[in-house]
Amino acid sequence: MITIDCNPVRVLLDKDNLAHKIVLLRDTTDRLLEETAEISDTAELGEVVDLMRNLNELRRQLNEVFKAQ
Repeated sequence: MITIDCNPVRVLLDKDNLAHKIVLLRDTTDRLLEETAEISDTAELGEVVDLMRNLNELRRQLNEVFKAQ
């Protein structure tokens, strides 16, 4: 098993670690999208959609940091 450093400063400064975190966010969003199809409660669906939007925004911001390195 690979141990990934989760120290926020190191994540932002280590390009490989940052790239891994970006992929992890994408995979999490993809999994949420798959599971969203099974949600019938509209309140829960709204919460999941908001979470996915926030994850996508975070991933976009981290991609900008990655490109700036």
